Amino acid sequence: PLDKLSQTAQALAAGDLSRRSGVQTQDELGALAREFDAMAARQEANFAALKATMEGQDRFIGSFTHELKTPMTSILGYADLLRRGTLSPEEQANAADYIFSEGKRLERLSLKLLELYLAEHQALSLVPVAPADLLQDLTAHLSPGLARQGIVLTTQWEPGLCLLEPDLFRSLVLNLIDNSRKAIGAQGTISISCQMTERGCRLTVQDTGRGMPPEVDKSRARAQGGAGLGLALCEKIAVLHQGRITFESTLGQGTTVTVSLEGGRP
Repeated sequence: PLDKLSQTAQALAAGDLSRRSGVQTQDELGALAREFDAMAARQEANFAALKATMEGQDRFIGSFTHELKTPMTSILGYADLLRRGTLSPEEQANAADYIFSEGKRLERLSLKLLELYLAEHQALSLVPVAPADLLQDLTAHLSPGLARQGIVLTTQWEPGLCLLEPDLFRSLVLNLIDNSRKAIGAQGTISISCQMTERGCRLTVQDTGRGMPPEVDKSRARAQGGAGLGLALCEKIAVLHQGRITFESTLGQGTTVTVSLEGGRP
């Protein structure tokens, strides 16, 4: 038994976290071996969790880098044209407008990054909120701008209270609507509904955009105007409300996003 424990300790030290002693004697050495194997199992679980966290951070950094690439390329390109002094006054004004709009886009991305960081590192305080009130306020402000792009925003919700973090809920809705707007481009419909459930509420955002085939990968989804950092924030908000987010999408017909928020009812 001592040899087995020694060999197992050496294997663990060398990185084989799945190694166990397997000693089953009914004496003090057996008790020590069982504690040793339990400790090794905990270390393996902790390492797996750390690995998953690191992989998630890598995906997040890749998504954020992808989102930054396009506006930065545009800003540098138009700034270079302005620096050369070869543009007409009208072209200069257009270039300046484009630099400003892309700068605002970078600002929004930075705010999303900050929201993600705060959501990860701050204790979440859920309070009784009427989702219908928040949705009514948001859609009243968003509808005119969407209408100018040819997008009709329809809403349906049930009365009731559930436990939410209001600012994160607003961010969730705004990002999902923005993703739908990008998928539609022009001339389409975004439908929002919210039903009360036993453990909270269920938010559904459906659009008539381009949709995606089941086999589409994440990079193509981003290239087609998709989620990127905004989706990462939506997924984090759902998790913080003990919920989850699911997608149903058909190429050429649109996408339906369902978010179950199960933080509780007052």
